[in-house]
Amino acid sequence: MSIVIVNWNVCEFLSACLLSVQEQMRMEEGDYEVIVVDNASKDGSVAMVRDEFPDVILIESEENLGFAPGCNRGYEIARGRLVMLLNPDTLVLEHAIDVMVEDLDSHDGTGILGCRQVNESGEFRRDAGGGFPTLANVAWQYLFLGHLLPRRFGPEPHFLVDDPQDRIPVEWVSGAAMLVRRAAAGDYLFDDAFFMYGEDMDICDRVQGDGWEVAYTGAATVTHYLGKSFERQSETAVLQSIHKGPRSFFEKKNGRFAAFLFDLIMLMGFLMRWILYALASVFRPGSDFEKMRAFSGRYVRIALRHMFRRDRSA
Repeated sequence: MSIVIVNWNVCEFLSACLLSVQEQMRMEEGDYEVIVVDNASKDGSVAMVRDEFPDVILIESEENLGFAPGCNRGYEIARGRLVMLLNPDTLVLEHAIDVMVEDLDSHDGTGILGCRQVNESGEFRRDAGGGFPTLANVAWQYLFLGHLLPRRFGPEPHFLVDDPQDRIPVEWVSGAAMLVRRAAAGDYLFDDAFFMYGEDMDICDRVQGDGWEVAYTGAATVTHYLGKSFERQSETAVLQSIHKGPRSFFEKKNGRFAAFLFDLIMLMGFLMRWILYALASVFRPGSDFEKMRAFSGRYVRIALRHMFRRDRSA
């Protein structure tokens, strides 16, 4: 099997990720390969991989390709019949990759498998998978309807709920820790039109359209220090990808008018969060509320720019 990791300026996290792979893999070394695609990092990531992990296959890009195209570069040279995608800001826990491989090998009809993700505090991350975005579940999630109304009135959720421990079918799983069967994905992995965000939903939709199952297992867990590469981005086009990626997938499935309503819901949701976090940070200065306020404001500006420009393709 092959493990593909796309890195951009998170040297310390990448080092910890690669070490966790080494320590947690039960497979023999000759039964798997690790491929790191570095997106023109300036923090010594390339030198670190060469010095500390000489057996890793290293692809050096001269530019920041983005997550999806970077994964494609790794997928092109990967030799495994199964390809595991890992974010560099993840840690493999309790032989998670071996568990996922054993699961996929025992379910011939499954094309893609995701796993349980936790944050650095060990708390379950709901965004490890779920249902495709709809106007109903996006409104339920981002307009706080889930906090105001009983769950029985809610739509099929966009994100996982209740930390499922079993193996369940889902519509999409996160590309941060995704095991892909090459026979299901075919000759290419992601659509290069996605820079990052949304590409995981797109490939899950394509694979299911070809008759394969997408599944999630709670039996394998990785720690995900979410967004460490994204936090270091400064280019506007890159920052827009957090909105553009999921929106592009949504428009592809639902059409332009529905996508405008999607934009409006997301804008309202993050504007509400910006106001609430701004108020909270006044009473608790120096807390995480300030960081959340800044992120929400950043998202509002990006969404506004996207909604009201003439060229909606960028």
